[in-house]
Amino acid sequence: MIIVFSGIDGSGKTTYADRVLSYLKSQKINFKYHHIVKDSFYNFILHNVIGRISSSSQRSIEQGLRKPEKKLKHLILRSIKKILLLTNLLCFNIMFWRCRSSIKRNIICDRYFFDDIVQLEYLNLASRSFISFYKNLIIEPDIIFYFKIDPTVAFKRKMEYEIGYYLEKCKIYDDWAKRLPNVTEISENAIEENTKIIQERLRRLIK
Repeated sequence: MIIVFSGIDGSGKTTYADRVLSYLKSQKINFKYHHIVKDSFYNFILHNVIGRISSSSQRSIEQGLRKPEKKLKHLILRSIKKILLLTNLLCFNIMFWRCRSSIKRNIICDRYFFDDIVQLEYLNLASRSFISFYKNLIIEPDIIFYFKIDPTVAFKRKMEYEIGYYLEKCKIYDDWAKRLPNVTEISENAIEENTKIIQERLRRLIK
């Protein structure tokens, strides 16, 4: 089973993912936690291979891959990003099939590959055909908790980018949330209220 926490930076998804981890532990439910970015093949290569060879190259790639295409002039960076995303996705799929027969068959994902699609669209890094191909490789989660938030609130919580970043990405997230299956939208309610909603949905799913 795949349980996903998805949403823009500052939406609170990691906070709720941590609460769910504590809840599952209290219920003695086995699970595997997977952070799509921190536990990715891409992150490993960038920090443990490229970073050890050249920290300046690591910073250059990180900064370049976060900029829209009009600023991302080098085709090689776009190609590297797509190759790493595909590798990361395939590695996760292999892990999922291995976990199905293990005790930790419930996988809690902080972010998911649909978040990568949102990033690809925001940066205009890939064609529609590539995005369609990438989407078809994604294993459908059993439930996606999508944290819908006012972009101005997200900006105040996490002021790493300009407000335009949050405004544009929230629109892309909302569009994808309408098209994806098994989405439960979590609004800006009190933390305890949202936690109860999430736990109730999980009780119905996990046996």
